[in-house]
This record gives sequence, C-alpha cells and structure tokens, in this order.
Amino acid sequence: MPLDKSGSKASVSRNIKTEMNAGKKQSQAVAIALSVARRAHKADGGGVFSGFIPGTTGGRTDNKPINVESGAYVIPADVLSGLGEGNSHAGAAALHKMFGMDITKADGGPVGEPTPIVAASGEMVVPPGAVAGVGGGDVERGHKVLDALVLHVRKKTIKKLKSLPKPKTN
Repeated sequence: MPLDKSGSKASVSRNIKTEMNAGKKQSQAVAIALSVARRAHKADGGGVFSGFIPGTTGGRTDNKPINVESGAYVIPADVLSGLGEGNSHAGAAALHKMFGMDITKADGGPVGEPTPIVAASGEMVVPPGAVAGVGGGDVERGHKVLDALVLHVRKKTIKKLKSLPKPKTN
C-alpha cells in the first residue's frame, strides 16, 4: 500500500502501521513515516528548527522564539557545556556525532503542527526522529533516556567542578 504523503499526525500513524504491516521493524517504520512527513511539510514551505541554537546571551536566558517539531527534545546549555568540558560547541559536536545530525542549521518539518517554544542560546534541539532513535524507536522512551542523560551529565559536571582547585589569590 502506498504511503500517505502528508505531514499530519494521522498520516504519520497510518504510514507507521503500513510499514510495520509490510514487515519493517517499529524503529524503521517510524523513521520512514517521519521522513515522509518532513518532505511533505518542506514541499508546503514549512520548517522548524533543530540543532545547536547560536547566540551570545546566557544559557539560562530564554529569549529565542522558535518552532520545533512535536516530540523534539531540548538539551539545556549547561549540559552541552558539561559534555564539552566548558565548551557548549564541543558538547553540541559530541551530540551531533551521537545523533548523526547537522547542529548548525534549521531543517526538517513538523509532524502535524509546529510546536512554538522560547529557547536560549547554547541549547540544542534534538528532532523527534533522533529522539525516537535514542529510545529504540519510541519517542517517549527517548525523552526518558535524554532526561537521564541530562541528570547524569549535571551530576558529573558538579562532581568535576568540586574537585578542581580553588582560584589563586594575589
């Protein structure tokens, strides 16, 4: 059965079922359905942001209104900095390799309507396809895995900072 060339949630669900009925694994079916939805939305001129959010404001200053795909995950700036040993770009590059995504540009299209958010410089938007990949094909499980990653990196960063020598005084 041919796939529905729409970006709606209903179409994505139908396409996943179609691909699974054709013998694809759930993770493959989800990836295919999301890819079809992105292409359909791009054809309509839509777009959402994914990747590293550049800027010069502090990482706790949510002042960038952007649209992201439904199901995307935002990695906080402090976590990227922790992964990059104090360098957010290095942390984002590490995650870029992990997720196999371009961290420097907006791309893709939403599954259904875009989700408006207000983000901060130095954060990273992980698209739902990559989130699902982290979760073994399940976006909700991917969110839980990424939540655990954020907590792990924060604990590790705090431990590292506590072990560093104090600044020298004159």
